[in-house]
Amino acid sequence: MGAGCDGGGGVGRLGFDFLGVGMSDFGAPLTAVVGKSEGVIAGLPDDLRELATKKWLALANVKQQRGDDTPDWQRKFYDVKRADAALQTWAAPFFACADALPLDVEASDEEIRDFAKRTGDLFRSGIYQFGWDWEYLRERAVALGLDWDEVFDGKSEVGILGRLQDGAFWNRQLGKLIRRSREHVRRAGFNLVNKRGQLFCSNRAVRDRRAQKLRNSALLDALSMVNELGEEFSLSELVEKSNANPAVRRAELMTRIAGFEAIARDLNHAGEFLTLTCPSRFHRAHHISGDVNDKYDGSSPRDAAAYLQKVWAKIQAALKRAEIGIYGFRVAEPHHDGCPHWHGLFFMEACHVDAFRRIVARYACRENREELGLVYFETQTAAKEFARSVQAEQRLGGGKVASLATILGGLKIEGAFWEQADWRVFGDAKVRARVLFKAIDWRKGTAAGYIAKYIAKNIDGKNNAGEGVGEDWESVDGESVVVTAERVDAWAALWGIRQFQQIGGAPVGIWRELRREGMTEGDTSDVIVRAAMAADKGDWGKFVHLMGGAFVCRSSLPIALYKEEAQIDLTNRYGEPVGKFTRGVVDTKSGEIRISRIHEWTVGFKNGGAAAPWTCVNNSTNLRFDGV
Repeated sequence: MGAGCDGGGGVGRLGFDFLGVGMSDFGAPLTAVVGKSEGVIAGLPDDLRELATKKWLALANVKQQRGDDTPDWQRKFYDVKRADAALQTWAAPFFACADALPLDVEASDEEIRDFAKRTGDLFRSGIYQFGWDWEYLRERAVALGLDWDEVFDGKSEVGILGRLQDGAFWNRQLGKLIRRSREHVRRAGFNLVNKRGQLFCSNRAVRDRRAQKLRNSALLDALSMVNELGEEFSLSELVEKSNANPAVRRAELMTRIAGFEAIARDLNHAGEFLTLTCPSRFHRAHHISGDVNDKYDGSSPRDAAAYLQKVWAKIQAALKRAEIGIYGFRVAEPHHDGCPHWHGLFFMEACHVDAFRRIVARYACRENREELGLVYFETQTAAKEFARSVQAEQRLGGGKVASLATILGGLKIEGAFWEQADWRVFGDAKVRARVLFKAIDWRKGTAAGYIAKYIAKNIDGKNNAGEGVGEDWESVDGESVVVTAERVDAWAALWGIRQFQQIGGAPVGIWRELRREGMTEGDTSDVIVRAAMAADKGDWGKFVHLMGGAFVCRSSLPIALYKEEAQIDLTNRYGEPVGKFTRGVVDTKSGEIRISRIHEWTVGFKNGGAAAPWTCVNNSTNLRFDGV
């Protein structure tokens, strides 16, 4: 694409004439993009157009050293070919999205809504006209970017047909696809998301999140909830009292963490703080410089989150096999370039700490372990296959062929390697970059203090007193976590990443139900009343103790959620039956039921408008015990 470029990267007289640069300008830097790249850059969005122009000119204006006595005009060369090639690499994700998406990757929310409505209408008319040709419907939906298997997993035929014809469904699916695609363009293509650029996510993603919150706020202000007694409450006011309020969510998380810590101290359990990080291939940019990471393979933050979930699933399975129980919390947060990593605060019997570390490290370091300097085989079978390949090479070379046992004797197997791992392995800088352990020292303060800042950073950057918790370590300029928390929120919402997860202990759903009004009334010898009193006081530790302890199995819970069928046949907007409603809790041994929700609510627009049932009245005997 480099017009007039010679093989050495310099530009001859013909090239200068072609570019419109005369000999009198020889040595003057290019100030505008030339050749075909001008058209490529013109097709980019505004923010990327400016960035691409700067990057292209920086590569095209090359200064080569030829000795101190060489005149400056002889040191200037224009490497247009190199700049053109780099531009194609940067812009590749943008044009790939342009080819793959059903509408412009930079489409506005209004354009997405209009397209989604037309899409639902087209499916509706097509179904009425041609019938239910599932292969055709699937083909058309997939062509629009829908992940059919993921989105429709477990859905009925009626539900699938209803969704395909619904503009609101397509608005959600296409909106998610478009927003993630344009973030991928900025992050993967132009390396815009990094410590030296736009932290955690692009500025465009932050603006999109702000606009979404404004729309949600306006809708909540317009809605109200009314019960059968005529009592009406603004939905926005109710949301402020729920876990949707950052202050409420943060307070509850810290209460639960402090409760787990109290249990650990009472039982003399050990505390471990750990950090799990993805392999280099998931990281777009280097941490200090923000420069492109050559090992990056194009993965999105969502891909990295899936990797961490897979690793954790293997860790949990191995811990279960080893009969090692843990309880605590894990927090997912972004690196500077948007790649997620996990922090975990876990408690366990002190005798299990070494085994816990070995199990976690084994699976955290398994993939791409060569970059950590770890050389071993995952299984004995893999080691034997390698040993046989060595024998084959020896035979071809005509030399002495070593026995299989001899070769295997010099090879390491994963399980044995980690069983023998000591402080030198865990202390290695490369291994610590993938998995890092810190033992909780009770003498230095609370265990909750180790994770408090990470909790705050992923909510609103404040502590329970409403004060900022300090600077964000990922920020170059030392911005307050209160400021950067908005970017973390936008990042998590964009990529659909679950930020907090409780490990072990009793389900928080039961805790929340017990905190409702009237649940503490009754005989204090009743397990429900006692658990409700603990929950009402915010004593998570005592609540967990009453529920069976930190290692309790779901099937052994003394209290479960009580659910009922609706008294009338209710369906959602897609014609699917509405499931059972949570109405209270039940003593799983005696069958005693405590109702926490006594009203029937409808949601509608203030001053009239469409309404829908929110819960149902208590007249059903169809029980379901559910501890989740």
